[in-house]
Amino acid sequence: MTTVLPFALARLNQLPCHAVQYVFGVSACYRWMAVRYAGCSNQSIHSDTLMSPLNLRHHRFLAACVLAGSVAVVQAATIYTTTNNGNSLGTVDSVTGVGTVVGPFGQSNCWSLAFDTNGTMYVACGSNLYTGNKTTGALTLVGPTSGINYGMEFDASGQLWGTNGSSLYKINKATGAVTLVGSTGAATNIMDISFGAGGTLYVVDGTARLFTVNTATGASTLVGTMGSSVMALMADSGGAMYAISYTNPGVLFQVNTVTAALTPVGANTGLNNPHGGSFGAGATSTAPASIPTLSEWALIGLSSLLAMFGMTRMRRRSV
Repeated sequence: MTTVLPFALARLNQLPCHAVQYVFGVSACYRWMAVRYAGCSNQSIHSDTLMSPLNLRHHRFLAACVLAGSVAVVQAATIYTTTNNGNSLGTVDSVTGVGTVVGPFGQSNCWSLAFDTNGTMYVACGSNLYTGNKTTGALTLVGPTSGINYGMEFDASGQLWGTNGSSLYKINKATGAVTLVGSTGAATNIMDISFGAGGTLYVVDGTARLFTVNTATGASTLVGTMGSSVMALMADSGGAMYAISYTNPGVLFQVNTVTAALTPVGANTGLNNPHGGSFGAGATSTAPASIPTLSEWALIGLSSLLAMFGMTRMRRRSV
């Protein structure tokens, strides 16, 4: 257990100064400790300065904190997607990026799916809207959607949205009837859509460019090019955005919604040409990280312990 401490101190270099000041800024004394022993003037925590006042008898206790933080950072959620060229339902683990084929839809050209706020899965195949069984993939017809089968998603109010080419629509989930909102303009041949943080609608077009879309008018604004043949876009309930490439096998990515930069999650999904996707209703995933590692809160807690031990040590020396 004691061998974990040097690793923990090395990880403290990743904790930003604002996080330390959040913890220690409650008084001038603790603020001084944060600056003096965390090296905040250099915008990072220096583990060597923290090490010097530390009473090493607390190794095992601190190691337990490290391990607790390592476990807390990983939380998987299930992503649902179409696969096998629009013929089957698949799932992807948001932490490992590994996919599993659930079963056939019994329909072809199924390129998009979405989850209602009550957990019901809807799937668009050809020119029709269906509800789906997420444990088998079996579908039940709702009604025609006028060809909207690329890009569907529910907003927080339970309204279903869809796209066809460069047009944005509202979809009646009870009948499949559609209402045109407007043209997205530069975002052409939209492949998938998803609501991110703050209710912002994001779309990916046929050239793997990421856009935000005004849901009142349909007008789009370019964020950037994601590349990697991305044709599936999904956000968890916390607003974290993910994407999957339309390749064989597909690859899961985390998406930076400010720059459109992609970060791969795992090697690949193992799924054949996944297209369109959505987290299950209410699902939240914590960003994947290597094990062992520490979440920012775990780092804050560990730095707090280190600083408190250091202060106690200094007080004893001054007596």
